[in-house]
Amino acid sequence: VVAVKEPSKSLGDEYRDVIIDVQEKGTGSANLFFGFNSTESAYGGLNITENNFNHRGLLNWWHQGVSKIRGGGERFKRVFHPFTTSKHAREQKCLPSCCTNVLGTINPVRELCDAAHRAGAIAVVDGCQSVPHMTTDVQAWGADMLAFSSHKMCGPTGVGVFWAPEAMLDSMPPFLGGGGMISDVRLDSFTCAELPAKFEAGTPPIVEVIGLGAAVDFLSGIGMSEVRRHEIELTNYAYRALKDRYGDDITIHGATNPELRGATFSFAFRGVHPHDVSQVLDQHNVYVRAGHHCAKPLMRLIGANATARASMYLYSDENDVDALVDALDDVSSIF
Repeated sequence: VVAVKEPSKSLGDEYRDVIIDVQEKGTGSANLFFGFNSTESAYGGLNITENNFNHRGLLNWWHQGVSKIRGGGERFKRVFHPFTTSKHAREQKCLPSCCTNVLGTINPVRELCDAAHRAGAIAVVDGCQSVPHMTTDVQAWGADMLAFSSHKMCGPTGVGVFWAPEAMLDSMPPFLGGGGMISDVRLDSFTCAELPAKFEAGTPPIVEVIGLGAAVDFLSGIGMSEVRRHEIELTNYAYRALKDRYGDDITIHGATNPELRGATFSFAFRGVHPHDVSQVLDQHNVYVRAGHHCAKPLMRLIGANATARASMYLYSDENDVDALVDALDDVSSIF
């Protein structure tokens, strides 16, 4: 048995070559590291954007004191241009999401990053809902950092990715201690290993990283512009099919223009509870998620306790949409 961090030369070289190959599918090996999910990969002193799209996971960080932000609830008021007036943004980090996991809305990331920078904040973009679906250009966004996860892009669970400029990562302290992340250690101090090992303490998610690399190759082979084109066409088809059949009996939250949203949409149907909707659809082998989708502040904003959410991807087609539309007839007949 050999430790992953210190294997025999040939095995170690082979393993490290694979990891570097996966890293260089992104932007390079030094400014990209892997965590066990995107939640772990994104960390630090955070200014939670005053934007109700935000995930309850971010609010949990604040309430637990992990974010090390002083002050109170004034930061959480309902405004959509948070940094134009917020003194709290200074010396903190803003976490805008490119695409909301509930409404599918594609947010104006460049504007949010620019606003963060004007307030002296660092912009850490949540790309979990966008990286798998469209071309990602952190320079065009003006993003300082980017986090996303593997399992939403045809890869395995248990691995998240964090990108930042090398100089920025050099200036950041490690968030996790363990084997492999130090070059020297003494009783009163330690010296961090070079990037990216500095942030990859302990046994890494070996199989997951290799699987992620295969997923990146798969998506690159299709082309992200082609994935995006397919999703726009399918979202437009779904919106028209649902509205043509059910009219005002169905409320589809979010933008009506498919080019302004991803291929995820939440809906309310004839006042039927989303859990009941999902159970009936399940009988027709149509799977939707029902609940608050880890975004209770957003649920309150749109006046709902929960929604049903349908999600489409590159493997979905018009037959899947037709199955959803037809299955909703059964919901009508029961409720």
